[in-house]
Amino acid sequence: MSFKAYVIMDSPAEKTANMVRTLRKKPGVVSVDRIEDSPQVIMVVEAPERRRLAKLTVQAISSADSIATVMQLLTATSN
Repeated sequence: MSFKAYVIMDSPAEKTANMVRTLRKKPGVVSVDRIEDSPQVIMVVEAPERRRLAKLTVQAISSADSIATVMQLLTATSN
């Protein structure tokens, strides 16, 4: 069983590529993709329990430079 968070982030266009590289290296991050227009990045974080998911998500977000806005969507049930 695992829990997932989908995190949608916006950053200045010139900073997005670096942000994606940084986020992909973080524990718990299973995917990071650039998307067209704004917001520019979607990240999926996965963990076996909700507390761990919250910790990993906050760590990943705080490691990224120049995030303008963030929206987090948590799955309602584990997979």
